[in-house]
Amino acid sequence: MILKYPKKFYNFVINLIYPRYCKSCSILLKQDNIFCNTCFLKIQPVAPIDLQLNKSKKTIVFAACNYKDPVKKLITEKLYAKNTLACKQLANIIYQNTIIKNLEIDYLIPVPLHWTRFAKRGYNQSYEIAKHLSVLLNVPVLDILKRNKKTAYQSSLKLEDRVLNVKDIFSIKNKNINLKNKNIYIVDDLFTTGATIKNCAKVLYQLKPESVNAIVACRVIQ
Repeated sequence: MILKYPKKFYNFVINLIYPRYCKSCSILLKQDNIFCNTCFLKIQPVAPIDLQLNKSKKTIVFAACNYKDPVKKLITEKLYAKNTLACKQLANIIYQNTIIKNLEIDYLIPVPLHWTRFAKRGYNQSYEIAKHLSVLLNVPVLDILKRNKKTAYQSSLKLEDRVLNVKDIFSIKNKNINLKNKNIYIVDDLFTTGATIKNCAKVLYQLKPESVNAIVACRVIQ
């Protein structure tokens, strides 16, 4: 006979065996969160910026906060271990700290990982963030972008090298998909120089959407 217990019971047992601590101050957490309330309140929203693609087109980038702690720790942690809970928390922060809930969004499109990096990490943080935002916003995710070659981490390069690092590396998996006159939003975890978002947007404009904008968790502010 197999006994079935409520999900809350399993969560209670897991938290008892593996208690959660705030990623910033290490205080013990009672709920399934990443930060305690005190550290969460330190996350300050930042204003959206325009990313000029050419003379006629631009992409508005909405960011939840600056690239600094406590959120910075969630971004850097993706390099070391699978942490989809962190991605869910990043999605919650984006939802709370930006105006995206009031925008007209038809599709969310995550920035893709190269398959070798996906195999090593086990997940794509941008897709996981988009998936949780999809639930919050009731907007579908379209995983239609492909990264054609493995590149160096943007954060490891000098500013002048980052543009070349991601130039012409993205393509569309299925060009028969209809995005004409749609408002689509690229989703990523971190915005530094904007080179990645800009290259994704240029590729997506081939499908003639009404607009291509972006949603990120953090933006580097000089």
